[in-house]
Amino acid sequence: MSTLCAATVAGALIDDQTCRVGLRSTSEQLDNRDGMLLTMTSETTDAPVELFPALLYCWRSWWRQQAKALQDGPHTPSPPRRGDPDAYAGDIASYIEQAMDFRRRHPPVPLRMPLPPERLDLIEDGRHFTVRLAGVEPTTWPDPPSRDRSDFFGDGLDGLDM
Repeated sequence: MSTLCAATVAGALIDDQTCRVGLRSTSEQLDNRDGMLLTMTSETTDAPVELFPALLYCWRSWWRQQAKALQDGPHTPSPPRRGDPDAYAGDIASYIEQAMDFRRRHPPVPLRMPLPPERLDLIEDGRHFTVRLAGVEPTTWPDPPSRDRSDFFGDGLDGLDM
């Protein structure tokens, strides 16, 4: 499983041409429970099936960059930059008011991840592979487990003699 800046992706190899892949968004502008399951199949037997989840992640990253470019519009004003905060407290207060007003007038638009294309091209080590995507199922993923693992490991070294 790979967790990168905008998605979590995992794949299960089915055979030498097929991989079942799950993709879940981790973007703050998307519902973090949104995701999809799909089957990725190569048209040839020598394709690097283990790279299919990464290929789907690359498509997802490309889509995210395109969506961000389309959303680029007015930006929140930049904060004042000076040395001593006491000397420009009025500027800071004014900036905070401007930023809050900007967010009221331009609320972030939630995005929904689209369905992937029917085909992606994978180029690995100079070789071209056509990968078909089928059986796309939008799905909802459970919340990830908490990082607190004390329920599995107790308090650490309790009961161990050292």
